Amino acid sequence: MNLIIHIDEIFLKGSNQPLFYRRLIENLEKLLQGVQVHRIESGLWLENFQESQLNQLALIPGFANYAEAIKVKNTVGDIKKGVEEKIEAVKKVKDGNDETVLRQALDALQQEIQKIGAEMYKQEKATEKEVTEEPEIKEKGEGGTIKGEFEEGDGKK
Repeated sequence: MNLIIHIDEIFLKGSNQPLFYRRLIENLEKLLQGVQVHRIESGLWLENFQESQLNQLALIPGFANYAEAIKVKNTVGDIKKGVEEKIEAVKKVKDGNDETVLRQALDALQQEIQKIGAEMYKQEKATEKEVTEEPEIKEKGEGGTIKGEFEEGDGKK
């Protein structure tokens, strides 16, 4: 399984931030044998993490929360498939007694849904760039002024 770890606020400030990240990564790699740790924009990405290591993860200070993560390609279809997988995971744990497991499943689902929103936003911005057109110039008047129609806010010309 893969995890995303969100760093606690103390790590986000100061010029010694790289030192804190290096130390946190070292601590994670020492304690969690076989786990690969990578720094990403929103925190840390842990690959090859085993569910049995969750208790060990709680021993390391410096992060606010974590969520199970899956890798998907950056296409709407692949992201949709990821969301469907997370919905199924929530359905499996919704009737259980473990609130932590349910919360983690819901967090993972929320992250997948945010990916869809981000992709839709990118597509909208790309469409906006294509739509911008220059207005049609009818004819130039004296002194190079452009003749055209003027319309007031109430629709009168």
